[in-house]
Amino acid sequence: MGTNMKQFSITSLLALLLFGTAASAQVPFFRMAVQGGYGYRLGKVAETGQSVVDHHNQKLKQGFSYGADATWYFSDSFGLGLKFNDLHSMAEDAVTVTPNDGSPSQSGIYRDVLDMRFMGLMASSRLVLGESRWIWMMSYGVGYLSYVDNGRIIEAMSIKGGTLGACLETGIDFHLMNNLYLGASVNAIGGQLSSYQFTENGRTETIKLDKDERESLYHLTASFGLRLYL
Repeated sequence: MGTNMKQFSITSLLALLLFGTAASAQVPFFRMAVQGGYGYRLGKVAETGQSVVDHHNQKLKQGFSYGADATWYFSDSFGLGLKFNDLHSMAEDAVTVTPNDGSPSQSGIYRDVLDMRFMGLMASSRLVLGESRWIWMMSYGVGYLSYVDNGRIIEAMSIKGGTLGACLETGIDFHLMNNLYLGASVNAIGGQLSSYQFTENGRTETIKLDKDERESLYHLTASFGLRLYL
């Protein structure tokens, strides 16, 4: 686990413990949530000096985020649960590639369809406001963060990898009717990719990255969705 991940984890745990000391009113103990929204990658994009490639990579920094989670609260304030979140982004451009071996240039499609999926165990704390009309929550967890890119650079190719990931979430739920709430949340998800598998023309190669070359998977998401309390 890198230095950035350790700092992220320690800060998140302290915030969760402080948050959980507040008193709360009794509400149902099981929470299910589905949501969708916007996501943005925080890592810096290396510039290649090729305008098409640099513009293409910039488009991949943002995308659609969706996910679901389920939490069981053992008390009014604290609970454990599972969380899934996917940041999906896509970019497509026309390119011309000139091989280094002197063979003729080729024109075609440069496409990336990228998914960064987090699935992990979350510790959650909540504070009930306004006679259970508002519920403010904060959660922190660790799990598996995968990186999958199904794309094309003239020919089809794919990149697949994964690493230890951490997630810090805060949000608020507003009571609509019966056991149904409308919620909004913000997630900070992080990890660093140290190796990946590259597949092209039926051949797969494992690429290991040096410490200063590791791919940052840190990203933020903001989403809205429905919550069911039982």
